[in-house]
Amino acid sequence: MARSLAVLGDVRREYDWSETEPAVAILETIAAHEQNDGTDKADLIDAPLQTYVDLDALGTPLGNDRIVSIALNVANYYVRIVGNTVSVTPAER
Repeated sequence: MARSLAVLGDVRREYDWSETEPAVAILETIAAHEQNDGTDKADLIDAPLQTYVDLDALGTPLGNDRIVSIALNVANYYVRIVGNTVSVTPAER
């Protein structure tokens, strides 16, 4: 389950990594930023998520008992994962 936090126009959501895959968390957070409650969140970005990041490698360092920081650009968004929080900011900001 995710919990949303709004900070200065950015969207932040907290996740339990034992329940949610990082790729799903990224897409859900982008959808929350776009206020999209549709079912196909992958349509929010211009290419498959794996175009931007190695999905297998992304999940390796994450865990609820670790503090890890990962930053990447996905389509028109700057995505940052710190610990169990995913934040999304428009890239043009």
